[in-house]
Amino acid sequence: LNSTFTTYKQIGEPWYGHDGNLVVSVAFSPDGRTLVTGGGGDNSVILWDASTRQMLGKMMGHTDLVTAVAFSPDGTRILTGSDDNTARLWDAKSGIEVAQLKGHTWPVKSVAFSPDGKTIAYFGWDNVRAEVRMCLLKTADGINYTYEALSVVVPAGAGLFVRGAIGALQFASNTELFYGSRR
Repeated sequence: LNSTFTTYKQIGEPWYGHDGNLVVSVAFSPDGRTLVTGGGGDNSVILWDASTRQMLGKMMGHTDLVTAVAFSPDGTRILTGSDDNTARLWDAKSGIEVAQLKGHTWPVKSVAFSPDGKTIAYFGWDNVRAEVRMCLLKTADGINYTYEALSVVVPAGAGLFVRGAIGALQFASNTELFYGSRR
């Protein structure tokens, strides 16, 4: 490993918008023009214009800290996860919640879209066990969504316990899901 560290200079002033100034998760839209952040003492999700740094909208609905955010590959939807044990799907343009994925037994710490945007995955853990859920999104009109649970994956080995708890999810293809250990 290279043990040389570079110190970078901050560019511009910090962005403010989340109550409590706590930002836990950040993601760029596929075109790089919009930024979504999750966190805050108000459990909000905020959309930002990446070039002007102006707030475009604030989405409310989670009842606890927002810990994960992701844009769909086409940039039309946002998936969020929270310590309220839910993942939520939002319309990126209107900011309206279009689906709430319940049934997770622990706080949701990571979320991901498949490359085709039709499948989502979300992950949670409670310091003892880990749980990954995959769902197929369904829509008739492109606005209202339902979902069909595809599987619940409890990974074997180190991923089950807190010292090797999953820290991130990433799709390798439309059906293959990777998870990264947080140590």
